[in-house]
Amino acid sequence: MAEQHSIIIDPRTNHIAVDVLYMAPNLVAEHALEMGAKCVIKFRVDRRGLRAYVPRGITTCVSILKAICGIGAWYVWTPQHFATYLLRNGGELITKGETDGEHVRGKEAKG
Repeated sequence: MAEQHSIIIDPRTNHIAVDVLYMAPNLVAEHALEMGAKCVIKFRVDRRGLRAYVPRGITTCVSILKAICGIGAWYVWTPQHFATYLLRNGGELITKGETDGEHVRGKEAKG
């Protein structure tokens, strides 16, 4: 068994797919890119010592991921907001090509 593991959380239309892969995050990102993903955001989650975040209101893919990651930022509502939040708080955007991921970077990619 590898010393590192990665949990892949993929919200779908009618369910959430969760996989545990016993490999380093960079290898998981490479695998996702090979399978057709345009970009991957690598974000380390360490919940030790943090209060639990319980989503309130409508349960959406973003609210579920926020709860898992312990993100209580009220202004994170959409997948775009979530990706931007992760990138501004230590997330690493991994892409295959130079233009892949521009939709995630937004304005920062142009300037």
